[in-house]
Amino acid sequence: MINRLWIILIVILGAFSQSSSGFGFSIITMSLFPLFFSVIDSMILIVFTNLVAVTFIVVRYYKHIQFKLLIIPVILSLITTYIGLI
Repeated sequence: MINRLWIILIVILGAFSQSSSGFGFSIITMSLFPLFFSVIDSMILIVFTNLVAVTFIVVRYYKHIQFKLLIIPVILSLITTYIGLI
């Protein structure tokens, strides 16, 4: 229960930083998650929390996204994210 509370509070802090400055979610969360979790667990939590955040953005701006331009960057980011988690 305590771990879930810390995850929620850290994600809220990172989201506040992201929404007010335009960047900083990963910086804030990766700075604070290792205080409570291992570095590997922290990286995995950040990947999944970023996935949730990006999903909300994609749903909101779906009509304005040019998906043909995103094919190569998305494939490369998926590959490098997987390599980084190994």
